[in-house]
Amino acid sequence: MNREKIFNIFVFLSTLARSLIDCFIPIILYNRGLEVKYIIIFLLLNYSLCFLLNAPLGHIGKKITFKWTMIVTSFSIGIAYYFLLIADLNIISLFLFALFHAVSTHVYWLSRHYYALEVLPKKELADEVGNIIIFSTLAIIPVSYAGGWFMNNLSMELVLIIIVFLYAISVIPLFYIKERKRYVNLGVIESSIKVLTSMPIRSFWFMILAQFRMVSRYLFPLFLFIYIKQDYEYIGIFNISVGVASMFFVYFFARRMDRDKKDYLIVSGILGAVVYLFKANVTDVGIMLLVGLAEGLIDKMYDVAFHRNLYALGHQYEGLGYTVAIEGLQNISRIIITFIFVLIGFDLKTIIYISAFMLIINGVIGFDDGKGGYKLHYSK
Repeated sequence: MNREKIFNIFVFLSTLARSLIDCFIPIILYNRGLEVKYIIIFLLLNYSLCFLLNAPLGHIGKKITFKWTMIVTSFSIGIAYYFLLIADLNIISLFLFALFHAVSTHVYWLSRHYYALEVLPKKELADEVGNIIIFSTLAIIPVSYAGGWFMNNLSMELVLIIIVFLYAISVIPLFYIKERKRYVNLGVIESSIKVLTSMPIRSFWFMILAQFRMVSRYLFPLFLFIYIKQDYEYIGIFNISVGVASMFFVYFFARRMDRDKKDYLIVSGILGAVVYLFKANVTDVGIMLLVGLAEGLIDKMYDVAFHRNLYALGHQYEGLGYTVAIEGLQNISRIIITFIFVLIGFDLKTIIYISAFMLIINGVIGFDDGKGGYKLHYSK
């Protein structure tokens, strides 16, 4: 089995494990008594911890490889969900949940980006990125409803055991990927600073502004729960509608992107903004599921373009330094964005409106994928 297929198995299994509960975190906190503003403050804390842990976890990954880093820190996801699901909710338990969740989440994304750069080819990249998103979606479709059903019907202790088991299993495929050990002599921080200072300015700003979309995506299940239907299983059904629409579309769109040598960011940004406006204003349960179908088509178009460009640019740098650099940039951007929301006290609908506007701005800014990318094709 080739490296790309092995990596996709990892993506599928890890998405199964992480999606069972992660999309419900804001709702769980809300049901346990936290107001929306304090949930956003918690999100600020989580992003801050991810930023502070970024370089140390990258250094550990360099020393012992990321597959072993995931194994060593796998206990943290169990501890995190213990404080979320079972322990009494107070300031200490919230902090401990944020800390251990930040460790498991950040190790996961550092590993996923690093191994993607290890296994993905430099050419026809959108095709392989599309496959990654398809495998993620294949996991999300069943697990979205299963997670909601678990929350409604199973004991939290049993839910915790299931998540930890799936997470441990998901790491196994990484041991079949042989790393090329292309580390530079620079330290993790020095290497990531070198990446950030030499990154194309358009790509730099694109990654910053793209985090408005990520913050709103994290909070949108809470919006559904408060304004549409207070039911975990409905949130799962909405995610299924997004997944079903996106899976087949991504397969064909990714191949068209490589064929045309275009990322279609302006088109996906404008259409994505329209979908976000519908998401903020639709109140009917059935119509919102139709909006989910539209989001599955359009938002995944944006997703393929963003990740294709992300990895195309990453091939111009040493993988570890680039991975730590982009994770650091994304998390400091999320900190600033979330802090603004906390200070001004924006409600969830306003956050969606702002994210819609930023999708258009990002499409206009575009992304410079560096030497060897689509821009090189145009110059020939």
